[in-house]
Amino acid sequence: MIGNTLLERIESDVKIRPFIRKIKSYDENLYVHSTNVAYLTECIIDALGFPIRSKWDIVTGALLHDIGKTFLPFDLINKPSYLTGAEMAIVKNHPGIGYNLLKDFELGPVALDIVLHHHEDEIGEGYPHGSTDMFIETKIVSVCDKYEAIRSDRPYKNGYTHEQTMQALEYMFNRYTDIEEIKEIINSFENLQLAEGM
Repeated sequence: MIGNTLLERIESDVKIRPFIRKIKSYDENLYVHSTNVAYLTECIIDALGFPIRSKWDIVTGALLHDIGKTFLPFDLINKPSYLTGAEMAIVKNHPGIGYNLLKDFELGPVALDIVLHHHEDEIGEGYPHGSTDMFIETKIVSVCDKYEAIRSDRPYKNGYTHEQTMQALEYMFNRYTDIEEIKEIINSFENLQLAEGM
């Protein structure tokens, strides 16, 4: 699927490899989700012409965005039905957990912002902090995260088609500014092949 990409080079980096192993040993499906999100992110930042020096940090943040989930109960993350309010409150801790795990490692501020804020939005209804302030790179990863989650099979649902996914994302697109070009790029992903979980 991926070929010789920045994502592959990041995955093989000696500093990143232990985190990848942690995700993979926790849940193969979470690993597939993480690599798909990183791959989609790399496609977008390539299309947008981001400078090479910033791409490593962005794709690393995308790859590790859900590492906080590896500290949550496995049965909760893979529950074959929708989460209760109490269960969702537990899941909402994962961005902060991931940020606290990674903040003392040699990751740049963009990667850390992605890990901490990928579930936030500009109207203050996201989590963990209800923050309205995040980098454009974090918005990109956030949209890729939602696209991949909606498009792929989950224990509690079947994956959507590309068209259905884009319709479902309309609500999210309206919660961000400055992403019209990102939306257009994602709309071209119809024939993009993503890895599948187990």
